[in-house]
Amino acid sequence: MKSFTVNYVFSVLVLSGWLLGCSSDEDFSFSEADIRASIAGKYEGSISATSERVHMTLDEAGVTSMQTNDDAGVSTLSTSISRRSVLCESRQFGVLESKCGASSTMYLVGNITSEDGVIPASTLAGSIVIYGSDLTGGTLELTTGSGDTISAEFASRCCVNWTYRKPVDAQFFSLDMTHQ
Repeated sequence: MKSFTVNYVFSVLVLSGWLLGCSSDEDFSFSEADIRASIAGKYEGSISATSERVHMTLDEAGVTSMQTNDDAGVSTLSTSISRRSVLCESRQFGVLESKCGASSTMYLVGNITSEDGVIPASTLAGSIVIYGSDLTGGTLELTTGSGDTISAEFASRCCVNWTYRKPVDAQFFSLDMTHQ
């Protein structure tokens, strides 16, 4: 009886979400190419409040294999991450609310280095998630080969509020990065 009640409640919640307008056919106002154009490429900047220059390159995982600057101490990056589906809608249903929303995920690879080694030369892997059907808001999360993390907010087709975290020694840097 308990199983029947749980299944019944779940079915009512899913059905009520469907009846209240959660569509799986939400129209997106952007394409995979639009995300790539907003994110892929070279970034230049600095660690905030210092003169330490930072260089970063990002591309969609599985699209190309990047050649990195071996003189900067970064080896050639081969994309072992298989190409994954982008512009896939995700849906969530709440017990008290029947709101749902679309999101798009693009998986990324790249590399980063800083001139004096404060940020060690490393490959990057991660993703950007765009929330909703417009290319106006989202989050970028990247991880280095050593487990350090880079994050940024995506707003109006560019990334802002960049941070670099080194969990091993609890260091945190704000980055001033510009897409070239």
